Amino acid sequence: MLIKILCRTELILHFTQTYRPIPFIVWPALYFYIKIMTNPSLRFHLKDSIHLLPFGLYVLFLFPFFLSDASVKLQSATSPVPFHYILAVLLQIFYVTLSHRILCKHRQRIKNMFSNLEKVKLDWLKNLMIAFVTISTWPYISRYLHIEGTADNRR
Repeated sequence: MLIKILCRTELILHFTQTYRPIPFIVWPALYFYIKIMTNPSLRFHLKDSIHLLPFGLYVLFLFPFFLSDASVKLQSATSPVPFHYILAVLLQIFYVTLSHRILCKHRQRIKNMFSNLEKVKLDWLKNLMIAFVTISTWPYISRYLHIEGTADNRR
């Protein structure tokens, strides 16, 4: 019901694109989660807040967009490859690489320390990371396939 009201009154445009900053906080959060799961004694320090900087800067960068009128938002929503997609993918690649390194180091460390690895393996973290990558890249892939499919239909 709320969505119908928002769509009819064009208020929905004021809520569009609010998802844009999410990857800028999700990937660092997953990275810290993996760090803590592989080293439970680890604590968050002030220097670790540098990982929150991309999120904060991106929100500040988007602030004028969120305050703009509906026509600007509509135009931005229909642009072919928005700037945030490229930034989000680069950030994802960076944090997946960092997280993968941590998991590899952890795997090597537990191989050296334990004879039975079943209780200390964190393969589910690797699976969680794969799930995050799959879920987060699907919109980009489907958008690309839609654009390619639309281009093929025009020929």
